[in-house]
Amino acid sequence: MESTEKKEALMRIKAASKNELYRKLFDQYGTDYYYVVDESVKRNIPFFWKKDYEMLVAFPEDKQEEVNEGTAQFHEQLMDVVNDPSEQIVKANGIQSVLHNLENVTTSMSYAAMQTGNSEEWARKKEKLLKLFEKGIVVVKQTKETEVPKKKKVVKQVVPVKKEEVVPKKENQESVPFIIQKVIRMLEQNDVEQYFIYAYAEKLKIKFENATMITEEEVIRYILEDMKSHFNTENVFEKEVQTIALIGPTGVGKTTTLAKMAWQFHGKNKTVGFITTDHSRIGTVQQLQDNVKTIGSEVIAVRDEAAMTRALTYFKEEARVDYILIDTAGKNYRTTETVEEMIETMGQVEPDYICLTLSASMKSKDMIEIITNFKDIHIDGIVFTKFDETASSGELLKIPAVSSAPIVLMTDGQDIRKNIHIATAEHLAKQMLQTS
Repeated sequence: MESTEKKEALMRIKAASKNELYRKLFDQYGTDYYYVVDESVKRNIPFFWKKDYEMLVAFPEDKQEEVNEGTAQFHEQLMDVVNDPSEQIVKANGIQSVLHNLENVTTSMSYAAMQTGNSEEWARKKEKLLKLFEKGIVVVKQTKETEVPKKKKVVKQVVPVKKEEVVPKKENQESVPFIIQKVIRMLEQNDVEQYFIYAYAEKLKIKFENATMITEEEVIRYILEDMKSHFNTENVFEKEVQTIALIGPTGVGKTTTLAKMAWQFHGKNKTVGFITTDHSRIGTVQQLQDNVKTIGSEVIAVRDEAAMTRALTYFKEEARVDYILIDTAGKNYRTTETVEEMIETMGQVEPDYICLTLSASMKSKDMIEIITNFKDIHIDGIVFTKFDETASSGELLKIPAVSSAPIVLMTDGQDIRKNIHIATAEHLAKQMLQTS
């Protein structure tokens, strides 16, 4: 039994960003037949804030021969038009296809130059060809179905095309499959669940089924609009509540988030008082006091139910603050014991609004487990912190499926006056794709 050895060349492309990586790919190999073998992102040590993007591309030799042959045939047809524009195959409604094919040939000058033997002559003839287009002549690339035998020369009347009907290629437009593939890879790199990736791939195929060329911005805009429908958001600062408690695992930034919230209330001329039950970390009370002393907020630490009752009474009846923000101890809420302790604490405090605080850098599996464990606590809102500490946020798309609570706040830095944002569906969707 005979076997044929598959021959293919491999090429490695490197760049400083994803856009630059794909731009190099399209600029250098836009008309070639290839497929992406691997794509990776690495941090540049010691400059850890920099990233190196790398792609391994394969070029099957048998397919490349077909591409080269097709390019040569199309070039021959174009040269016939230049040399004798009076005898052509004409189609008035095929301008977009023609311009696309022309662009594919002209952006791969290395192949064209080798086939014509004189790149200057090719440039001159191309210029002449473009002038013919301006006069209304439209040439269609022949396929096997429309191919005309060379012995019989078909002559048809040249149909003029009105100048306003010619739709030129827009900046950054590419063929549909390339752009869709590029955006799908962007979703994968942002850790979007495979279910969503498959769904978006199908939606994009249907959406742009009849399109000849599209831009990356068009595809991203479509996905962003669709993603926005997944998120339920709410403005906690407009709620008619007085006591707000933040609960969540260790290290997600509850204390810092409360200080940021206090500054937001202060900007609305509202007064704030703090109660903390967190004694597990040394300096928690001092941290809060340092962050809010400028706005004149008091911080009271409590250890039991009686102390909690006294603190609540003080802020409500004596200090008469507008808002009471409650900081809770961060623990491993993946265990039944710690979850039951928090349920008991919330039963004592009875806050008006409970926010589950999670870090955007957490794995979605861990987030879902914590949300599920807190099913016996009515979660009024979800706060996502530390967006500045993660390179991908796509896993957050899973959260609306397991919790009906709205997402209320997002934080992305240490500046307590600036790095907090009211959550919006648009902002969350952009985080999924890491777009500005």
